[in-house]
Amino acid sequence: LPLALLFLTLLIGQNSETAMGQASPVKRGPRELAYVLEPFFGQGGPRFHINLRFRGEPAGTTTLVLPNRWAGQQHLYRAIRNLRVSSPGAQLLGTSEPHTKVIRHAPNQELRVSYELVQEGEGGPRGGHGTVYYRPIVRGEYFHWVGKVAWVHPAWDEEEAVRLSVRWEGLPRGWAVGNSFGVDRRRQRFVATVEEFKSAVFVGGDFRFASVPVGGKPVYVALRGSWRFPDAAFADVIQRIVGAEREFWSDRDTPFYLVTLLTLEAPPGVTHTGGSGLTNSFAAVATTNAGLDLFARLVAHEHFHNWNSQQLGRLKEPEQLLYWFSEGFTDYYANLLLLRGGLIGLDDYVRHYNEVISEYYLSPVRTESNRRVLEDFWDEPDVQKLPYQRGFLLAANWNALIRSATGGRRSLDDMMHDMLRAAREKRPLITAELLGGHLSRYAGRDLLPDIRRYVENGETIIPDRNALGPHVELEMTEVRLFELGFDLETLRDKKVIAGVVAESAAHRAGLRDGQVVLRRLPIEVGNASKAVELTVKDGEAERTIRFYPAGRHTISMPQYRLRAGIGSRERAENLRWLGVASARGE
Repeated sequence: LPLALLFLTLLIGQNSETAMGQASPVKRGPRELAYVLEPFFGQGGPRFHINLRFRGEPAGTTTLVLPNRWAGQQHLYRAIRNLRVSSPGAQLLGTSEPHTKVIRHAPNQELRVSYELVQEGEGGPRGGHGTVYYRPIVRGEYFHWVGKVAWVHPAWDEEEAVRLSVRWEGLPRGWAVGNSFGVDRRRQRFVATVEEFKSAVFVGGDFRFASVPVGGKPVYVALRGSWRFPDAAFADVIQRIVGAEREFWSDRDTPFYLVTLLTLEAPPGVTHTGGSGLTNSFAAVATTNAGLDLFARLVAHEHFHNWNSQQLGRLKEPEQLLYWFSEGFTDYYANLLLLRGGLIGLDDYVRHYNEVISEYYLSPVRTESNRRVLEDFWDEPDVQKLPYQRGFLLAANWNALIRSATGGRRSLDDMMHDMLRAAREKRPLITAELLGGHLSRYAGRDLLPDIRRYVENGETIIPDRNALGPHVELEMTEVRLFELGFDLETLRDKKVIAGVVAESAAHRAGLRDGQVVLRRLPIEVGNASKAVELTVKDGEAERTIRFYPAGRHTISMPQYRLRAGIGSRERAENLRWLGVASARGE
């Protein structure tokens, strides 16, 4: 009898068939993903060997996802080499999509996948539209990647929290490592969604790490290369901006944050910064001639993305149609919070606002619909800037409208704070209709038609004369339009001057058809205030020709200026209107 009971107990405990011939359901615990990474630097170039372990699906078929597209980059799976499955009896099969594979295996089998991650091409990240830092960088001195371009993973729900394990093995002596989940940890265990894991940054090598406290929590910076400023100055800017933005959101619970900075290769004379807001982090790149003022703007924008829209909700697809909010509002608040945090003054605040207006009014795509943004955002620089400009100007206009409608008791800040409170109860899908509803409750009228007019249909936005405070005036200014005065394509293709326009600034400066261009500084097309400088061979002599590409035609555009003759009291009053606490003038 005891033996019979023991046999019955064992039988019940097994995953056996029921009397109806159906498999008993298997109770599964939390999903787990475990990665082990080891660098190799021998024949074939630097690469990481990556081993992945997880449990397969009960049905015996598991889909495997490789990197494919992200941030305008295509075919990211090309950085994945020698993909294999080593579990007994498991079979790796291709599909019609090169970034998708299928594993056939025993039900619930533990699967072991291995692959190599390599860098496509040579060198580090390079400047220009579509910079390559969005692709993995694996070099002898360091590595840098975002999870979306590196991780192979099962096709699970990306919003589902999973247990993750990351182990680094065989790292060279002296290498430092860090990522969105910790610094200087060779073995890590944490819980995150698949999306959070893929949206994290991972770096190691000859980076210099430092930490600064913000509200008692560590904020880390990781830099490599030589800069115009000391590491401590960069860390101080990070500390002040992160502090100001956490104060704005009343959010002091973030336990960890990492900022990485890579040098960007670019032609001589080019100054460029860029970055991506990521999970508990952002990854920045810049040319070494960039100053801290440019980094301040970059940091303020990218760090604000930790709330807009990461915590406010998920953008409805296609998300480019809502970049006016996620990017444009973020640009507006980056400028405003730099002012509130004391990193810029009132004059700088007004000057930057005027620069945005100028770029917008001079943009060749200013009146394009939002559909054009969807189609060409990643391919055309002017189109890429458009939602930033629209959102920036609309945010300022609507802030002024809300302040007027509520007698100064409310502002756009209140709407953003309400969105965050609501999102903490239930993370919403962000749509134009949702945003219109939030705005309308404060403005006292329906603002969804404004979104339709200015964003979706491309009607020109007129800045509100009260948008910058009681002591800042709006006036119309005549601005000369950009006219290069010669053919740019011929210059690029043949390094020869052709098509010089008579009476243009280029002609007056001495450019003539047939001159051979020996050297030139980068030309900022569309910016009439940025000088063009070329060294040409003129006969047997060399000449350096410099001119401003301002044309003979003008456009009338609005610009702000501080009222003439105002003193410290009026400046302080204006700063308080913009939300600067304890403003005493400048």
